[in-house]
Amino acid sequence: MISSRTGAQAIDTLEDVPQGTSAVNNDQKQPISDIWKYGLFLASQGHKIFPLKKQSKKPLFYGWQDGATSDADLILHWAHIYPDYNYGIVTGESIFVIDLDKVGPSQIDAKIDELQAELGVFEIGTLVKTGGGYQLYCDPSGFDIKNTSKRLGDCVDTKGAGGYVVGPGSIHPNGQRYEFVDLCSLEDGIKLTKLSPAALQYIVSLQGGQRVIGADDETCVGKASNQKSKVPGNALDYVKPIPVGTRNDTLFKIACHYREVNRLQANDIYRMLRDINQTDCEKPLDDSEALRKGGG
Repeated sequence: MISSRTGAQAIDTLEDVPQGTSAVNNDQKQPISDIWKYGLFLASQGHKIFPLKKQSKKPLFYGWQDGATSDADLILHWAHIYPDYNYGIVTGESIFVIDLDKVGPSQIDAKIDELQAELGVFEIGTLVKTGGGYQLYCDPSGFDIKNTSKRLGDCVDTKGAGGYVVGPGSIHPNGQRYEFVDLCSLEDGIKLTKLSPAALQYIVSLQGGQRVIGADDETCVGKASNQKSKVPGNALDYVKPIPVGTRNDTLFKIACHYREVNRLQANDIYRMLRDINQTDCEKPLDDSEALRKGGG
């Protein structure tokens, strides 16, 4: 019975996670919050994470896809300057998540039974209790799992390539903590649920188009489309082809992203904008005009 498993938070179990080499942090002994202990724990298993806003599902900075890391030193740096902020886990190649929304403790067993009736019987791996449901961490096993909304059932989404989920230990906007349902995930590490190849292929068949999606289902997920859905605060998530009426604004925001997030020099930004202008714009601008967007 899933609902009978303990949800207690054995924070002390996380004391031995990698603490970095102090390449970024001079005071290695400075304590960090429970939230970031979880983050370091996930990163120590190879999962890339990045900061979210405090008690929020939204990314703290532009370009979270490029900024996400499993490097302990950088994560410790974030932990010290954003001690009470949440963190996100990038989904895609190494992990995808089946998000079971609006499911309570008394309903989760029946919901898993419904899922197994559709996907076949599977051994349940790491399960996380969120602020309004549960998330099942799964192994994509080489399949190109994307983000979907309600394709596997009512209030059942998938978070895959281009997406992220709020990490365990974080605080939901309603004040509840995201936590592991089974303490084995803390003691032995994340165990990804392995679905059969037939089940994974079935999930892929439900995908009508790639969408870039975050943790906020209502704002980031819509009907399937061949256009990317824009995550708030990410200048690189733009509709392709870029319409004529939005070329200037879009290229300017992309230039700002490359300058402020990636710290690229003007010449490098211009080369990137020139390529985007030629390949992604519905009607490319003159190169000289694209250059002005990059500050060149």
